Amino acid sequence: MYRLKTTAIFLSFILALPLAGTALAQCMITGVSDAEWVGDDLSVPANWKYTMTIVWDTDSPYGVSHVNLVPGAAGRCTCEELESAFFWVDPAGYSDGEPEPCTVDYMMMIECGGDPSLDIEEPLFKFEYYEDTGCEPGNTGVMTAVFYSPFAPADIEVPNLALVDKHAQLSCWGELTGVFPGLPCDPLPEQTTTWGTIKSFYGQ
Repeated sequence: MYRLKTTAIFLSFILALPLAGTALAQCMITGVSDAEWVGDDLSVPANWKYTMTIVWDTDSPYGVSHVNLVPGAAGRCTCEELESAFFWVDPAGYSDGEPEPCTVDYMMMIECGGDPSLDIEEPLFKFEYYEDTGCEPGNTGVMTAVFYSPFAPADIEVPNLALVDKHAQLSCWGELTGVFPGLPCDPLPEQTTTWGTIKSFYGQ
């Protein structure tokens, strides 16, 4: 089973609390991922097509600047292993945007060193929007992202903190559910914690 709940994600979440302030308790980001066998289609780069739908509400005047998917490698999957397991389309995703009506296109970058602005040090996938279109994400939105993988789907372990968005100097963490490629380097956590324990750190 591909597991997204890791100690590193948990610690990154705690470290991000001072940045988010009260907005963290009210904001929302969540996602679901599903998979489709497309092995008979010779025009695609791998046998499995994955589609993620990510929904956010920053509960602030600020629109999203970028969204991170933190797969929970925590040292078990190298950046090279992740790069060889995921084939992203370009644009990697799209969402509704502002000024309405318009469509925001997103590029995907794998960040081997994580995201220093959120104190994340493990590899992650970063979605940034193309700024030259005149359309940008709002403080609420729905993004659809697509990638391909040679690895068959495995259930995502929940609860997890696999998604995080950045809006101004604030951030919001949330859960990804559904399925994800079952990588051979299966990033099993050395330690686990309950969702109740995580919630107790920010008083929910």
